[in-house]
Amino acid sequence: AFLDTETTGQQPSAEVIELAIVTAACDPITGQVLGVLDQYVGHRQPKAEGVESRCREVGLTPEFLRGKDLDECRIRELLKEDTWIVAHNAAFDRGVLKLLYPWVEALRWKCSLNEVEWNRDEGRGLQDLMRKYQIQTEEAHRALPDALALLQLMSRRDSGKTFLAQLLGW
Repeated sequence: AFLDTETTGQQPSAEVIELAIVTAACDPITGQVLGVLDQYVGHRQPKAEGVESRCREVGLTPEFLRGKDLDECRIRELLKEDTWIVAHNAAFDRGVLKLLYPWVEALRWKCSLNEVEWNRDEGRGLQDLMRKYQIQTEEAHRALPDALALLQLMSRRDSGKTFLAQLLGW
């Protein structure tokens, strides 16, 4: 599963306002992504006051988020115990999701930011890597386009192996 969150800030106590999960079938030998199986995108009204500017930064208005909540049953369905969860800065995504759903802490997380050997001379941020590997999205800093971009990035090859194969030790 490839996962991305948009939040009310960068601090560990930030609230999730958008969550995307894209599940994909992958070849366990080559790490090649064979296709998307399912996807979910959900939105959530933050509880904290004064986060409107951050919401607008990612293209979400308080009016759009009003009354919305994530579908925990659907999230559990996609994030099964035997599923690898790949996130770019997984410690942050896991941390903010854990505030909502403590059970995510026990899942199998992999961090594409810190567990792939990116070229040290270049940026390791998702947007930097998307530029380097010529991955286009309809919107930057939105959960679903970024999760799909992460899936594409992990499908790219370096030294004969996909980045996903490197990340998962295949």
